[in-house]
Amino acid sequence: WQAAKLTANDAAYPDEFGRAVCLSGATAVIGAPHGYAYAPYQGKGAAYVFIREGDSWQQQAKLTASDGAAGDNFGDSVAIYGDTTVVGAYTADVSGQSDQGATYVFTFGNSYLLWLNYDTNPESKSVPKGFSAQIYRSVSNREMQLVKSVDLNAYSYLVTPAVLKNPVP
Repeated sequence: WQAAKLTANDAAYPDEFGRAVCLSGATAVIGAPHGYAYAPYQGKGAAYVFIREGDSWQQQAKLTASDGAAGDNFGDSVAIYGDTTVVGAYTADVSGQSDQGATYVFTFGNSYLLWLNYDTNPESKSVPKGFSAQIYRSVSNREMQLVKSVDLNAYSYLVTPAVLKNPVP
């Protein structure tokens, strides 16, 4: 039985979305080696990362080669393991050598999130009561790790609910 149908947010002819597929846990990577078929990209290719949340799948990222060129077929092969995705471009030109091929490695552990928070009853002891800011680092494509939490209650320039109710003294 079919549980879902995944399509790229920017799908177009002749992307060949689905030419290569890899599934690891709740993450799917799907290649579209002829993606970007129209000028100025003309067939550089792409790979798409989807995350399953409950019963639905959401597109999380579109991966492309930073040095991609027409006809590279980036996305003809894909693999995923943990927070690392590998995408093949079997006809990429390398150092002037036509159609030598290349493999691109993407990691999801190098992104950060800044979270501004007002919490009267925080669940974690690392998050202060009231106004605070937290910095999280991505440790996988589904998990964030708290790096630093800052108590902002001592700063007088913060916009508080009381200030919002009476913005002009």
